Amino acid sequence: MRRRTSLFARSPLTRRSSPSRSIASYRSALAAGSSPRYASGIHFHPGVAISTPDAPSRAPDGLSRFAPVGAALAALVALLAIGYGVDLWTRARLVERQRQDIQLRLAPYANSISVGLKRRLERLNGLKAFVESAHSLNEVNRDFPVLAAGLLQGASGVSALALLKNGRVRWIYPLKGNEKALDLDLIDDPRAEIREDMRRMEQTDSVVITGPLAVASGGVGLIARERLHTGDPSLPDAVTVVVDVDSLLAVAGMLNGVPSLDVALLDRSGARMGSSRGPMPPNPVQVSVVTPDGHFT
Repeated sequence: MRRRTSLFARSPLTRRSSPSRSIASYRSALAAGSSPRYASGIHFHPGVAISTPDAPSRAPDGLSRFAPVGAALAALVALLAIGYGVDLWTRARLVERQRQDIQLRLAPYANSISVGLKRRLERLNGLKAFVESAHSLNEVNRDFPVLAAGLLQGASGVSALALLKNGRVRWIYPLKGNEKALDLDLIDDPRAEIREDMRRMEQTDSVVITGPLAVASGGVGLIARERLHTGDPSLPDAVTVVVDVDSLLAVAGMLNGVPSLDVALLDRSGARMGSSRGPMPPNPVQVSVVTPDGHFT
């Protein structure tokens, strides 16, 4: 029986080489200076480093070209903001220092007004001592004009002295020029400020100052009142001193203003005192003026 044989061909890729042939081929290739070829088709290059070329660099787009300019502008804006803040701080310091200098300059004027008012209101003590030591109403009627005339000597700016009874002006000196004030009912006065201060005087033993307001003798004045304590119900129960505001300003040297400054004396409500009138400047420098009844500015 004949043995059948079949022939088949392997493809170069599937053809196997024996190890001895592959090694011999590799050695001959090395001797020839070429790369040996294996059945897998892979080439070896001894001593040669193979690298893949880098991808070509991309050209910068439009925005990236302006990045340095944007950074420079941002830095400039930051520097301008810092400079503006420093400028505002410096200006504020200069303004504050100037305001402090003005306060120091006006302090002597404020002290002069305070001292001048206090000296004029000392007449209240004289009137109070006179009434509380009186023994009868006749004694008051007889001696009040003499006492008042003596108290007014050397008291520039004191326009009137008065004694009150039950809220009415019963005695006043000098009478000439003050006729309208005689027998004036202060408790029911049409001016709310006077009514309020009369109620306030009844609740305290301290001096109560009303005004500035128009007075019977003319001009603008401050009216200081003080309650009395007497054993005789027929005697006066309060004393009054009327002080002209312009006289206080004149004594302090402020009647015609202060050189290079727009100044004014303000009452507790912020209204301008004295005969001069004018618009108030914004955010004025204020200096306190101490009085027996609070502070003026």
